[in-house]
Amino acid sequence: MKKLAWIISSLFCIAILGINSVQAARLTTGQFSGLNLRISKSGTSFNLPVGNISNSVLDGQSLEFMYSIDLIRSINKQTTYETTTSYQDQLKIRADITPEIAGKIAWLITTQAETAISKNQQAGLQMAIWKQIYASRFVLGDSLTGELRNYYNNYLNAVNGQSASVNSVLWLDPQDNNQHYQQQVAWSHHLNLTTPIPAAIWLFISAISGIFGLISRRKS
Repeated sequence: MKKLAWIISSLFCIAILGINSVQAARLTTGQFSGLNLRISKSGTSFNLPVGNISNSVLDGQSLEFMYSIDLIRSINKQTTYETTTSYQDQLKIRADITPEIAGKIAWLITTQAETAISKNQQAGLQMAIWKQIYASRFVLGDSLTGELRNYYNNYLNAVNGQSASVNSVLWLDPQDNNQHYQQQVAWSHHLNLTTPIPAAIWLFISAISGIFGLISRRKS
């Protein structure tokens, strides 16, 4: 009986390790459909695509909407990366995206991304997302057009007091050869967000079933 308890305990530990392991996915980026804007950071200026990265694909599933949550790194179009997909994985890397901020970003993506059709609308939504994360550190330049500013302000006003589940969207951390690229948040109408059961859990269930089956045979 002690031996049986030891076996079950060992299998349970393996299963727990399997649950905590990062589930990697394969992301292929699509086309930048927003604007190229001049971004200034720490005294350095650079051009950055601002808006939806359309026609991206995650493990064979089409992503209708994918927006940046990262002003530090860049990402390439029509390129394949390995990526994690959950908010918990994202939180390990980005402590600045608190659950409250993540809820606002999730609300913007799931309710407002469909309305962002023009390039100016997409850029306005993207900047509203960055504003949630970087707060006072994100400031619009004087050269931005009135129309773009209006869209930006409209999205900011819309998200005020709103929130959605952090698990209603995908939090992507693209990587290639251990190099991290611009992190993204994604959503699609028909996206399957069901979390797969790790292989270690299936191993645990199968092993326990086999053990109890063997015990039943011995008793009979």
